[in-house]
Amino acid sequence: MRAGEYRAAVTAFTQAIASYPGGMTSRKGGEYAVWLAQALHAKGQTAEAKELLMSIEKHPDGDVRSVADSVLYIYQAPTHIIFGVCFACTCINAPVFAS
Repeated sequence: MRAGEYRAAVTAFTQAIASYPGGMTSRKGGEYAVWLAQALHAKGQTAEAKELLMSIEKHPDGDVRSVADSVLYIYQAPTHIIFGVCFACTCINAPVFAS
């Protein structure tokens, strides 16, 4: 898989979660779920990504919960535009420099 192939990544992580023993409730399945959320976000499915990360808040593994919480925090951060430069990955229409 190459950079930018988010659709393929979503499919691969979904299959990995389904095929791993214990599914999303296992540590590895939880890690796959966080990566799935990141692929969904990169693909533009931000609501689904946030929903998945919120569901991981109840994961039995504390490390998985912590990582999911950190990623969700970043995705929920407000967008800031300072001096015409956008400091959020979802804002693609802001000018690089304001005149």
